[in-house]
Amino acid sequence: MWSHYTDGHKGVCIEFDPKHLKKVEKSLLFKTTYSDDFPHVYEDKDLQKALITKSICWNYEKEYRMLCPRKGAVKFPQEAITSVIFGAKTDISEIRRLIQLIRNCGYSHVSFKKAEIDSNKYKLVYSLIN
Repeated sequence: MWSHYTDGHKGVCIEFDPKHLKKVEKSLLFKTTYSDDFPHVYEDKDLQKALITKSICWNYEKEYRMLCPRKGAVKFPQEAITSVIFGAKTDISEIRRLIQLIRNCGYSHVSFKKAEIDSNKYKLVYSLIN
């Protein structure tokens, strides 16, 4: 998902603890459904199914989606964030800046990791940042 959603490995991934996300007011956490067929929306009740369905080609992502029935920012408990993972091509000065910002905002429990592209395999390796 790094190359699709984080500007070619230059962004961040925020890791959440799903048990804390269940506490978010009026939000619903769903495991994404993968299918070869488009979901059909005939009534409002079908909309939820459409919002949590993706093409079968993305099933390796094992994605979850949180749906909130209201507009605007969603507040969640600080303990919901467990770690921040920086992409393999994130600039070191940006990493330092974001770590400082996150710490200053009271997220002292959050761990930080850096993704690195494995030189021998088609995979990423994650290392802890101290």
